[in-house]
Amino acid sequence: MRFSELQLIRYGRFEDCSLTFAPAAGCDLQIILGPNEAGKSTTLEAVSDLLFGFGARTRFGFRFDQRLLRVGAVLETADGALDLRRKKGRIDTLLGPDEQPIADTQLSVHLAGQTRESFERMFGLDHARLREGGKAILAAKDSIGAAIFAAGSGMVQVSKVCDALEAEAKAIWTRTAGESRRYTAAAAAYQAAKSALKEAEVRPGVWSKARRELDAAEAALQTLKDARAEIALTQRTVQRRRVVLPALTRRALVLQALVDLGETADLSADGAQRCAEALDAAQTAGTERALGQAEAIRLERELEDTRPAAERLAVAPEADSLRELKGVVDQGAAEQATLQAQLESGATRIRIALGEIGWSDAPMDALTARLPGRPLVAELRDLIERRSGVDERLRATREAVRDAERAVARLEERLRGLPPTPDVRGLQDLLRTLGDGRSQSLEQATANHEEMERLLRARVGVLTPWTGDVAALRQMIVPANEDVDHALGHIDRARAKLEAETQACVRDAERQATLNLDRRQATLAHPLPSLETLVAARAERDEAWAPLRGQLRGETPREDMSVEADVFERTVSETDRLADERFAGAEHAGSLATLERDIERADLQLSQAQARRGAAVEDLTAATDAFAILVRGLGIPLSPEAYEGWVNARADALQAADALDLARQDLEAEQDAASGARSALLAALSPMEVPDDAVSLPQLLARAQEKVDAAAELSAQARELRGELNGATEAVDRTVAQAASATETDVEWAAAWAPALQRAGLAAEASVAGVRVRLDLIEGLRTDLSDQLELETQLAAITKSRTAFETRIRAAAERAGISEASTPGQTYAALQAATREEAAKAERAETLERALEVARSRVREADALRSTAESALAPLLAMAPDAELPTLRAVLGRATEGTRLKAEIEALGAELLKAGEGRDLVALTDEAAGADPDVLAAEAQGLSDRHEFLER
Repeated sequence: MRFSELQLIRYGRFEDCSLTFAPAAGCDLQIILGPNEAGKSTTLEAVSDLLFGFGARTRFGFRFDQRLLRVGAVLETADGALDLRRKKGRIDTLLGPDEQPIADTQLSVHLAGQTRESFERMFGLDHARLREGGKAILAAKDSIGAAIFAAGSGMVQVSKVCDALEAEAKAIWTRTAGESRRYTAAAAAYQAAKSALKEAEVRPGVWSKARRELDAAEAALQTLKDARAEIALTQRTVQRRRVVLPALTRRALVLQALVDLGETADLSADGAQRCAEALDAAQTAGTERALGQAEAIRLERELEDTRPAAERLAVAPEADSLRELKGVVDQGAAEQATLQAQLESGATRIRIALGEIGWSDAPMDALTARLPGRPLVAELRDLIERRSGVDERLRATREAVRDAERAVARLEERLRGLPPTPDVRGLQDLLRTLGDGRSQSLEQATANHEEMERLLRARVGVLTPWTGDVAALRQMIVPANEDVDHALGHIDRARAKLEAETQACVRDAERQATLNLDRRQATLAHPLPSLETLVAARAERDEAWAPLRGQLRGETPREDMSVEADVFERTVSETDRLADERFAGAEHAGSLATLERDIERADLQLSQAQARRGAAVEDLTAATDAFAILVRGLGIPLSPEAYEGWVNARADALQAADALDLARQDLEAEQDAASGARSALLAALSPMEVPDDAVSLPQLLARAQEKVDAAAELSAQARELRGELNGATEAVDRTVAQAASATETDVEWAAAWAPALQRAGLAAEASVAGVRVRLDLIEGLRTDLSDQLELETQLAAITKSRTAFETRIRAAAERAGISEASTPGQTYAALQAATREEAAKAERAETLERALEVARSRVREADALRSTAESALAPLLAMAPDAELPTLRAVLGRATEGTRLKAEIEALGAELLKAGEGRDLVALTDEAAGADPDVLAAEAQGLSDRHEFLER
């Protein structure tokens, strides 16, 4: 990105100032030179305000209102030229050349992440910034300074390493043990762990006594466990006998039922289901076969009685065709009378038209031949249409000739009445030499001189409280820009430092108050029980445990120990609660100590921030005093904020004084030129035109211009009249030629009209209107003759169609063996009745044949179904080869019952093996032999009571 043009539209003391930076061949370094106070620093600040926006306060709004400040530029980017402006404001400050807001991204995308600070440090250096930058590079307090220092010295990241070492040292060794240093924290943690270990230690005598008590309790517990295991083993045996006894009884009963059933077919459940389905299918097949045979016999008899006659059935298609044709024949007979009436009406119209045309009656062929052709009719109609145009053209051209001749006469009369034109060529030359510019230049010079005087007074008035003239203002000694910029920069930095330190004091004070509040709340929220309270609670717990321990050892046996157990449980809960609170209090004490250290650190930070703020106040006071000493030579007190504006206003006042001197010189020159011009005009005008010598130069110029304008207007009128006269003469010639052409057209039309009438067979003396009417009658006659021929053709076709229809009826009746009736209509009706009857018989016979085939197919399907069922019944037929269906169903029932009993025996055996805990059926049978369910139940209850007693 590069600047092609910088526009100081309204910025500082500049208005509509533009700097163009055109690249030179081989070099693009642009250098701007100017004396002190010329505006170089202002231009540099304008570049920063354009790229990054105006600040909340600006030093360059002393001449224009803040809202009117504008700075613009034309930038050359990789995407093309970018024309933009910047105004002072909070939002939408980036504008286009039309003063409409544009997106900030259109500019920021070309800044490559630069900020105002980095841009001014890298590209906006002045004398003060160079000195400050050198100090910052040596200190390396920010990223840019560190980068420059590292690049120059070769020691990369050295400042960061130093900061890290300093922070680590502060974390280890701070002032006292009360601070949050790592060494102090580690020592405190070590002491706390040592105290906790000492408190958790147990004495040897106490440990030995507890060990003996534990061994005795474990021996008693093992004896009880052995007794419980023996009872559990006996319980499992009794319970197993109780579980298998019902299943063994049921299995014996099922085995006896299987023996009683006798020999049966060996069928699976699926095989039994298939045999049952096959029996049902065999029975259904027998029923279906009987019904199908009966139906087939009935259909064969009915089909024999329904056969149609072949000769009449063969005539049926012809009868159908005649039935379709009859509608057309009947419609033609109905239309014949109407067509005959139309034929007679047309003949009447033709005779009337012939009389109106003037032709005699004749046959239609002769009349058709006599009709003129359509091209001839079109030619006559075209001549008729052209006749009206010829008449109109003759009339219009005659009137145009008369009008043009009258116009020529009027223009010649007006031209003769004009006065002669005076000679004003000398006066015109003088006006061109002087013109209106002389008078306007004098007025402009006078107004400019007055404007410069007002501007100077206004700009000197802005310099208050200073008083004096322009000479004193020019001799005033102003401090150097570098010294002023350095002093102002010092003040700005001191103010920024003071503001930052003030905010730091506020933040540290707020943090200190928050930490103090946290300490008060933490102290009230976590009360800590004393060690004596905890020891007393533990003693009470041990006292409540003594009777329970004696009961367990058998020293003081009692039946009910519930009261002692409740007391012991309450004392244990209370002791645990106190121990938990003391432990939580210990943790809280640690966090409270941390909070105290944070409060001490916050106090130190606040005091340091207040000290830094006091130093910043002193620095600002010193910078302000130094500035006051620097500008003391101006003779008036000026604040740092007002200095830049006052100096710029002084430069504007001096510039206005220079402009007033130039305006005074221009006014004197214009006054001398106006005097010479007045003398020349008085000599050119006559005494009659200028009766008073006191007339001013503008009045003389106006009178001379009036005389020249009057002569020019008279000359223009004469030229205009002569031009109009020439045009009128040419119009007379044109209209005469047009009239001659119209006459020739009339003669040509008459020569074509008479032969056309003769070819059409019309009278030569007929008028144009009469010929138009006769042509319309001829066209109507042509249409009527065509309609007559069409009607005759239709009548002949109707007669021919009726004759052919009657002939076909007689031939069809003869083939069908039907006697011809007295009328063709009766014969047609008899034929239609006979063919419909035979067609119905044929349709019925076809239906019966399809039904017969269905019945026969039903018999075949029943035979196939029975054969399939017999194949499925092979196991049953092996048991009873000659048995009927009912007998086979009984055999199937016995086989199904045998299969069910075998499955039940197998399921009971599986159940017994599962409940027998690995024993086989023989062992389980022997174990349960002779057992009584009631005795087993009583034995199981006794064992359960003993086991429950041991568990308690």
